[in-house]
Amino acid sequence: MASGLDPTKVPSVTPPTGVKPNFDNPPSKAFIYYIVASISTALMTFFVILRLYVRSRITRALWWDDLTAVLALLSQAAYTGLVIQEGTLGLGTHAWDLTLAKALEFYKYAEPSAILTAPAIYFTKLTLLLLYLRLFSLNQGVNIGIWAGIVFCSIYYTIVFFLFIFVKDNHKLTLLTYSVAVIGVVSDVYIICLPLVAVTQLHLDTARKWRVATVFLTGLLGVVMSFLGCIYRFQFDIKDNTYSLLSIYIVNTVEVDIGIICTCLPVMAALFRNNMKKSWWLTSMRSLRTFLVRSTPSSTASSNKSSRSHFSTGRNRRNVVNNSSDNIQLVTIQTGEADDPLPIADVERGHNETWPTRTVQQGWKHSETIDASEDHLAGKGH
Repeated sequence: MASGLDPTKVPSVTPPTGVKPNFDNPPSKAFIYYIVASISTALMTFFVILRLYVRSRITRALWWDDLTAVLALLSQAAYTGLVIQEGTLGLGTHAWDLTLAKALEFYKYAEPSAILTAPAIYFTKLTLLLLYLRLFSLNQGVNIGIWAGIVFCSIYYTIVFFLFIFVKDNHKLTLLTYSVAVIGVVSDVYIICLPLVAVTQLHLDTARKWRVATVFLTGLLGVVMSFLGCIYRFQFDIKDNTYSLLSIYIVNTVEVDIGIICTCLPVMAALFRNNMKKSWWLTSMRSLRTFLVRSTPSSTASSNKSSRSHFSTGRNRRNVVNNSSDNIQLVTIQTGEADDPLPIADVERGHNETWPTRTVQQGWKHSETIDASEDHLAGKGH
């Protein structure tokens, strides 16, 4: 070096007054990240594997949201691996306790981990939006909101991904980090509100609406983590970045891992329905399945019961859209009048498999909904 200083013997930043650098055995809190990341990553991986098993072997209906879930898992696993490597190079340690040489090694991993933030967050949000797209195909207004979220997230996180690659100015990178923090909170709140808006439009009493909404409110912990991440980003101390980054990495990891787990939970009901019939989660999912497709008074259902009949394959089925492979089955049939008798149909699925179904009136856009019977929520075998 021109100054003649040895990078292995000088601190990466000037220590506070009265503080002596400790290069030999500096205190570190990186172990906190190791513990948190190990638990959350193991749970995330477990649920994604179960999701793929259910979709491929039980319900036999893999879809695009399964692909995005895998991409989210891979991106997040790569991100977590880089952060763990940063832990061996000074993460969770005060910057003045690191030599300049070691700090430079640390930055070699900090840069790619920042780049991977965008795809990990994006694919997680996209998986949730695609799940909602399958569940709420009957609600045109919510569908528009879902597609708006997909388009916005696709554009924004693609731009962020390339900015993290090509922007090298620290001030601009800090502003970009602030942007990611704020947009992350706003988009998380937006995404969790979409199904709640759909639930408010169901013709149900308030107590039942709350029961349905509870299923989607499980993602609130991810929103809390996103909010904490926003706070930590704005409190980030660039002079002591190796120490300040620890809190950001922890909440980022937990936020994305929880988000991926939440995208898998609806699929799990099909796997555990036989031995968990009385579990809270399965009961909630069954209630959600029922409430999403039933919004008329019982008197109307009784009056229509006697007039139910079977479909003829060629004439009465119109615009049938099978949007679900999970425990919530939504198939829409457009009818001429809202008060027409509601028929019963057998809806064919893949592999020449026929699922008996029953029909109840749906309160959105005068559409009728065919709901798959509980006996076939788990699909037919292997």
